[in-house]
Amino acid sequence: MAEKLHFPVETPPAPGEVLRIAPGILWLRMRLPFALDHINLRLIDDGPTWTAVDTGFALPETRDAWQRIFAEHLGGRKIGRSS
Repeated sequence: MAEKLHFPVETPPAPGEVLRIAPGILWLRMRLPFALDHINLRLIDDGPTWTAVDTGFALPETRDAWQRIFAEHLGGRKIGRSS
């Protein structure tokens, strides 16, 4: 029998929102336009910049969500690396 997934918080972040899951690590979700309807992303504090682990699918709402995240959650710091 497969075990149930356990998340660090009970309610995942809404698109365009972030949750701090550990010091220097933010959890984000972005919508996807197919059967797998979202993707989990991470932002890692990398000193003067952030490292983005995935960035989502290039949709207008994803761009809007990133604009909100930059404006409200990244303290004026840019993405220095992404994977």
